[in-house]
Amino acid sequence: MDRVLALLLLFALPAAAEPPDKKVARLWKAKCSACHGADGRGQTETGKKLKLPDFTRPEWQAKTTDEFIRNRVTNGILETRDGVEKEMPAFKDELQPEHLDALIALIRKLEVAP
Repeated sequence: MDRVLALLLLFALPAAAEPPDKKVARLWKAKCSACHGADGRGQTETGKKLKLPDFTRPEWQAKTTDEFIRNRVTNGILETRDGVEKEMPAFKDELQPEHLDALIALIRKLEVAP
């Protein structure tokens, strides 16, 4: 019984330490990291200028749904908030659903900032 429980826990727990799939990592680097940073903290020149959120913050992770992320990536962003114009291209014609799901999973696994 203990072996069964251990196996269930192994497959039920998220693999936070598991490195992202190489294709997904390349996709993040090509489409996202210029603004959001390699680590997702938004501390690039563009990220700071646009006041992008830090994806590693527990507060952001808790309040942001997968559907919200999916909508932003699919449809892009064009808004002005706090006097800052934010623009992100829509990737609906460039990403397959499985690639989008993989990007969302990668964002969810970003290291949580202290």
